[in-house]
Amino acid sequence: MDYHHKLKQARKQKGLSQQEVADYLGYKSFTTIQKWEDGTSLPPLKVFQKLEKLYQLSEREIAPTLGVVRGGIPLLATQEEIVNNQSRYFYLRVVGDSMKDDRILEGDEILVRAQNDIENGRIGVVLIGDEATVKRIYATPEGYLLKPANQDYQNQLIAYNDDVRVLGEVVEVRIKV
Repeated sequence: MDYHHKLKQARKQKGLSQQEVADYLGYKSFTTIQKWEDGTSLPPLKVFQKLEKLYQLSEREIAPTLGVVRGGIPLLATQEEIVNNQSRYFYLRVVGDSMKDDRILEGDEILVRAQNDIENGRIGVVLIGDEATVKRIYATPEGYLLKPANQDYQNQLIAYNDDVRVLGEVVEVRIKV
């Protein structure tokens, strides 16, 4: 079920109107909530967290886990949903240790905000052909510079082309205990 359908279902299960949700969030009109529920707009992360509290749901119940991402050498992205993601946020499970110094370890889940670009130096997920990886990303004139957070791994410079794209920015890490 898509993110917007989950929001609508959760609101209805709580017996709330769109206007009541808008009031709770401090919006003047229910129109914004309507747009979130029909998929034409998406809530920002801070609002996403307020909706979780209101609906008494966890991020995991709203944002889907779409597959795995390599924290090391890029891993084949076997989940087509990653490429065609309809949600604004999604989880990926980390395999590898290239981001260990940023406290992203194997088995952890990263919450990714889907977006096509990223501010230099932020941690994000890049799709290279059919392979996905999580790294600090820097846009350079030559291409994307992908920097691991582990001295055992080398930086990678990936030339800009149709086979390379930013999938999103990592906004949260759920650690494996």
